[in-house]
Amino acid sequence: MAYIDTERLRSDLEDYCGTGAFGGFSAMFSEVSNIENASDEELVRMAKRENIDLAKYMR
Repeated sequence: MAYIDTERLRSDLEDYCGTGAFGGFSAMFSEVSNIENASDEELVRMAKRENIDLAKYMR
């Protein structure tokens, strides 16, 4: 069974949202906080919502 590397996913989501926040989308600042506190399941939902390819996080 494959598992998702949630620590790497969390880091990449933080980078993704942080870049958006500094690019002028201030609402993304709160999303970074949500990512930091999210469970593994919530991270996967967030990634799907942002159309991030979860296949590259499979281990």
